[in-house]
Amino acid sequence: MHYNADPDFVMHYCIQETALSPLVRRMTFSTEHGEGVMCLLELWTGVQVWTIDFHVPQLPIRPTGDYHYLKLNFCTGGRCEVPLPAGYIYIDQGTLSVDVNPPVGVMLCPGGCYQGLEMAVDLEMCGGNVALLDYGIDLSTAPARLANRSGSFLSKVSASWEQRARQLMVHIDQADLDLATYRFLTLELLRLLDTGKETSGQLAPIFLTRGQRAAALKASEAMSEDLRCQIGLPQLAELAGVSPASLKKYFSQVYGVPISVYLRTMRMARAKELLSSTALRISDIADAVGYENQGKFGAAFRRETGVTPLEYRRLYRIDKKP
Repeated sequence: MHYNADPDFVMHYCIQETALSPLVRRMTFSTEHGEGVMCLLELWTGVQVWTIDFHVPQLPIRPTGDYHYLKLNFCTGGRCEVPLPAGYIYIDQGTLSVDVNPPVGVMLCPGGCYQGLEMAVDLEMCGGNVALLDYGIDLSTAPARLANRSGSFLSKVSASWEQRARQLMVHIDQADLDLATYRFLTLELLRLLDTGKETSGQLAPIFLTRGQRAAALKASEAMSEDLRCQIGLPQLAELAGVSPASLKKYFSQVYGVPISVYLRTMRMARAKELLSSTALRISDIADAVGYENQGKFGAAFRRETGVTPLEYRRLYRIDKKP
């Protein structure tokens, strides 16, 4: 999702916009699914860069008009799905995505959060940007260079490139630099990418069809409807309309973890919520999140968090009352 290509998203979901400096704007978003923050600046006409920190399971994407953007997306936390005309690709921490395809539909954040550094370049407005050309960066060639890769390039990056990207993110969030310095830091990242020495080469994208993705989503919905339900892989596969082996594959591709890990994570997240916001007995919470007894729940909770459920409640109880 980016600002220029999706004005509807900004109009409908931006609840606050604050100027952190004459260059950087901080936009806070709220949807029915959660909240998020973007800190954005325009480097040149048609070239925007921003940090994103969203805590939502999904985001609508509705680009309007003719699509003529080059997008760079570096994931620093969480995991996101990018819907493309022919299917879906998945980006996790440490992955760089460069593409010219118009995103469509809904972007899924399988873990419920996504953080990263993103850039959008309007190729019609700045494909021949003289300042970029002076540094050997010709963005107008990107569509041709990506043509034999179906318009998308995915790669892991070097530790030094990631460090530079994270430093730029900090400076954007703090809004503490002048325009020339922001431009320099961004040009450095682009120039290093252009050499081909800072990436590990093309990653084979995790690419799913709509039907395969739908099977994984159905399984997730079935598990989240009632965490007390002890539903097994065969039952989940039957609900999803695929074989157990196929469901295991599709689910891990969408969510990045096996079904068992995903379910345990959901149960622990719900348990933390109940411990911090209610006075329910530990045994009742254990039952509510699908454990057959308090002992098994306590052991699993301690393995996950390093503390017992009672200790967690003492530390994080919202109202701090017994």
